[in-house]
Amino acid sequence: MQKKLQILGFFVLLLWSFVLIQSLFPIIKSNPVKGAFSPAKDTTLTWQNWWDGCYQKKKNAYWNDHVGFHSDFVRINNQIDFSLFGKVHAKSVIVGKNWFLYEKGYIDALAGRGFMGSVEMNRKMANLSKLRDSLAKQNIPVLVILAPNKARLYPEYLPDSLKIPAADSSNYNICLNSLKKYNIPNIDVSAWFLKLKPTSPYPLAAQYGIHWSKYGVALMADSLTVILNKMGLYTPKIHYKVKYEKKPNILTASSDYDIGLGLNLIAPLPFDSIPYPEFEYIDDKTQTKISPIFLSDSFFWMFMYQDIANALFEDKWEFWNYGHEVWKGKDLIRSIDIQKVKPELYHHSALIIIVSEVNIAGFGYGLLD
Repeated sequence: MQKKLQILGFFVLLLWSFVLIQSLFPIIKSNPVKGAFSPAKDTTLTWQNWWDGCYQKKKNAYWNDHVGFHSDFVRINNQIDFSLFGKVHAKSVIVGKNWFLYEKGYIDALAGRGFMGSVEMNRKMANLSKLRDSLAKQNIPVLVILAPNKARLYPEYLPDSLKIPAADSSNYNICLNSLKKYNIPNIDVSAWFLKLKPTSPYPLAAQYGIHWSKYGVALMADSLTVILNKMGLYTPKIHYKVKYEKKPNILTASSDYDIGLGLNLIAPLPFDSIPYPEFEYIDDKTQTKISPIFLSDSFFWMFMYQDIANALFEDKWEFWNYGHEVWKGKDLIRSIDIQKVKPELYHHSALIIIVSEVNIAGFGYGLLD
């Protein structure tokens, strides 16, 4: 027995030796953890921070986040808790029935939590109405797109403890009412997808994702081109066909796995296959493409990563991410103060505002303040 304990102790010591070596000399590269994780910064020793205890706390936090194989240990721990107890360590993630993943903020929005009230929403829409009228003098239209809420679209997979009727007093409802009151052109994708859901051959929101699915993006892009062309703004026509992808590495690199990726597990979540649209664009070379500005939250990323925006629009198009940054494709172009860059709207073909239900309280991302 003593010999077995000695052997076990030797292997434990050997393991921690590897951890120490990796901490000091990171020879083996580990994939970092995914999600909103910022490793603690190192600190320097002073008399003040030693005696008040700050140095010890900060140093301990630094070594905890930078210890050798840190991300690997995180994934091992997460996998054990998830596989044995169904427990997740990703902030605000809810595991529903059939392993459907949700983010709590969208469930709260459905329940009417964080209700902003009609007075504030009408103020924003009144300002948007004035901006629309000003832009219209230069033939620049405004379009609002209300992105789908997965909790509203697939409430049947919510845990029984969180199943509640959609609230009448919600930011979603007052936003719709205010858009109608001020006659702002809009697409309510939540309502549209709910109508499509019974007959849709593919999921409109992915099992392990929070945004519209890749197929949902294809539907939205196709409809957007039709609407813009009806407004007199030329965009190429879209054709797409859907193939089934069965490779786990394709799924985990997909936007259809964005919540799943944040769980930081070792093994990918189970799936049979995912519908994967392939696009073809028919461009009339005699027409001039438009250069819109997309003022949006994270729901626009899929249009960039699938190169839809580059195919449909002239090179001057821009994505104003939450009103703070300008992105083109995978490149951050610049940071902006949205009030200062407001005049730039008049040098583009259209203003398209995309907002998810969880972000309606911040509608306009500072543009309408």
